[in-house]
Amino acid sequence: MRHTFASRLVEKGFDLITVKDLLGHFSVRVTERYTHTNENRKRQAFDSLVQTKQVEEKKADLAQVGHMDKGPQRAKTLFSIR
Repeated sequence: MRHTFASRLVEKGFDLITVKDLLGHFSVRVTERYTHTNENRKRQAFDSLVQTKQVEEKKADLAQVGHMDKGPQRAKTLFSIR
């Protein structure tokens, strides 16, 4: 039961310190023995990081394009004020 409890908390995204405290362990090393992550979960974690990086890069690219699109309009507005 303790192994399942610890593993499911980690799967839900809780950090090892929180799991350690809930299990009443003195050190995280003991808690690590109780948490069992499988290869599928490790792959999902890695893929999630890669996907997040790709989304951030796309947002940066779009922001740069959006900034370039507004440049001439802003310049036109600035010159019309004078």
